[in-house]
Amino acid sequence: MRLLAALGVLGTLWFGWSWWDAGHGDAARFAQARDEVLRQGEQRLVVLNTLDHRDPEEVQRTWQAVATGQLLDQLNRDHDTYLEGIRTAKTATAVKVLGAAVTSLDVGSGQAKLIAVLEVSVTPDGGQVAVKRTRFDAGLTRAGEQWLLSSIQVVGR
Repeated sequence: MRLLAALGVLGTLWFGWSWWDAGHGDAARFAQARDEVLRQGEQRLVVLNTLDHRDPEEVQRTWQAVATGQLLDQLNRDHDTYLEGIRTAKTATAVKVLGAAVTSLDVGSGQAKLIAVLEVSVTPDGGQVAVKRTRFDAGLTRAGEQWLLSSIQVVGR
């Protein structure tokens, strides 16, 4: 009888610890990090696909604010080309994330990969809205508390 009572107590303690650990242990911390990467990655992709020909300098500033590494280097290097392209296109966009997922995450090294499908509504100055869907593969790098885009590639339309 004492043995059964002791086994019952041990079982209760083990299940209680397992339940607590599931919400507070390494798995929970990893899930929180993954969710944060997803949230910030989606936001960064929306910013990088948003433009407005009426204020190309602001567009460039917001793009640079969400980028790091080689992507930021490219935005800085090709700054004037992008400005001219935005002005010439005379369009504005509105962007919506249709779906996204974190495909890899290394919290220790601060690296992550994300796939996403965006719906971009392109409105030419004085024209009709055209909607397109684009799939992206993006790399993110942690910079302090932020996850910034370090690479982006269109993988389908």
